[in-house]
Amino acid sequence: MEPGRPIPDLMSAQRLREVHADGITIGSHTANHTKLRRASRVVLRQELRDSKAALEDILGE
Repeated sequence: MEPGRPIPDLMSAQRLREVHADGITIGSHTANHTKLRRASRVVLRQELRDSKAALEDILGE
């Protein structure tokens, strides 16, 4: 997130589980909303891996 930018409302873990149970596909993007064009390969991998792992933990997959 950019400094000074308002934080958007995020979907709760419970709501993610509910929509997932209803058949909605939940996909990850990044863990910290890093600007991917400026990130190194190491940071890219970490962002994608951490985001995916967080969703898997929430969804039990």
